[in-house]
Amino acid sequence: RWHYLNGGGGITMETESKDQDDLRAAILNYDFTRFKMVECQTLEDWQGAIAAKIDEFKALDEQFQGRRLPVCIGIDSIMGKASQYTIDQVKKEGHVTPGWNLYEHKAITKWLQVATALMTGWPFSLVVIGHLKDGMPNFQGRSEKYIPGAVAVDYQSVTEIAMVRAKTEVFKDPRDL
Repeated sequence: RWHYLNGGGGITMETESKDQDDLRAAILNYDFTRFKMVECQTLEDWQGAIAAKIDEFKALDEQFQGRRLPVCIGIDSIMGKASQYTIDQVKKEGHVTPGWNLYEHKAITKWLQVATALMTGWPFSLVVIGHLKDGMPNFQGRSEKYIPGAVAVDYQSVTEIAMVRAKTEVFKDPRDL
């Protein structure tokens, strides 16, 4: 919303095929003139679309006489779609082989290294949604949360927000989430 209120806009790469248009409309005050959503079918779809949009938004700098507009670029969610490589493997073999998701992990890591460099010096925010999973329990019996396929997100992130849906009315200590 900050981007919108400061004259900019946003774009979301929708990878889950379950758009939350009511929530987005409320956040944007029902003004879609500076917001776009792109339905993506593969990992390469959202990566390519964001790279193209970064170039497009930078080109607007000339149109607005050097005033750099803030842009929020969202991915919902980072592991929402498989890569074309994995899709082709499933079509050929009928299943995935062990280590199938390593391609996606590496592709996301390399892409983030490039994309964040392309955004340096520009008022662009990259918002990545990933679904937290429980990791292996540590020696105290607690398991750490992680985002599958998104090790590089931890490395590149500035702020991380964890949200959980309360299933009961019992208060939970946020340190245990």
